Amino acid sequence: MAKNATTPEYPTRDTVIELGKRLCAAADEYADRKGYTEKHFELALCCLLQDRKYSRVATQRKAKLKPKKGAKKPNQLDFEIGNTNRVALEFAVRRMVYLTKTKNWQAKGHTVSENRSELRKLTHEDVAKVRYLLIVDVSGQPPVDLDKLKRDYQTYVASQSFKKKESVTVVYVHSDTYTVIAC
Repeated sequence: MAKNATTPEYPTRDTVIELGKRLCAAADEYADRKGYTEKHFELALCCLLQDRKYSRVATQRKAKLKPKKGAKKPNQLDFEIGNTNRVALEFAVRRMVYLTKTKNWQAKGHTVSENRSELRKLTHEDVAKVRYLLIVDVSGQPPVDLDKLKRDYQTYVASQSFKKKESVTVVYVHSDTYTVIAC
């Protein structure tokens, strides 16, 4: 069956930013979003990707990176989009988390240490034409310091301990702003 000429093959950087903005806009409709987890937003992202009629949207695909010794499950990519020009997409959410130790709510999910495994998985995806780590901030808090976020990710990827194989584009989206970080 011939592919429709208008059907996009894979998401561009601008499309990934737009998808993040749509997720933020949806979260902004709810006053209390503390009960929503990354999985809730991942399901919404899956629907948004499928609605775009890409030639292929695979979820929870086995990643190339071998799991650490003793791991209970294999490494998985959140999304792989397209056939020939594949895009690997890992998804993270900055959201409010209750810390029982301090009995406070805190925004979590955007730092390098919290997304280290996602970065490692993405850099090993050599078949993918483009690799994105999309961080959507639905915390309801002010956006993170974008310069510090960029510095932290680029410093980590350039470090000796990080074994980089392929480049990754980190996209952070908040209702008020966004940034793109080439790693």
